[in-house]
Amino acid sequence: MTENPANLQQYQWQYRLLLIFAPNEDDAQYKQQVEAWQAQQDALLDRDMLVFHVFGAGESWLEQPSQSPHMLTAGQSAQLHTQFDVSEDDFALVLIGKDGGVKRRETAPTNLADVFTQVDSMPMRQREMQQGE
Repeated sequence: MTENPANLQQYQWQYRLLLIFAPNEDDAQYKQQVEAWQAQQDALLDRDMLVFHVFGAGESWLEQPSQSPHMLTAGQSAQLHTQFDVSEDDFALVLIGKDGGVKRRETAPTNLADVFTQVDSMPMRQREMQQGE
């Protein structure tokens, strides 16, 4: 991966991306979302998903399986806010498919089961499951 984790093109065809935007790490909606996902790490791995934690204030990072988080600079965080048109004061969740397209956009904490159902219905994911990946 390149030195700029906010350059999302580098993940295309390899990973699905979940971007969680929040004003800061103490935001109630952010905490609710992350808490719901803590027990879902295997399911995220199984679906080749990387999770970005992008904040308006404070440090943002890319969560990578079995690696320490890759920290984002303030400029990289601002780049993602601009790219997805999310105010630094708002909560949002964006799901990016392996093809690089936005597949889901939410403005409130979201049940991961709904996200997984959507991912599992995607043609590329269907092929992955048939191939036993």
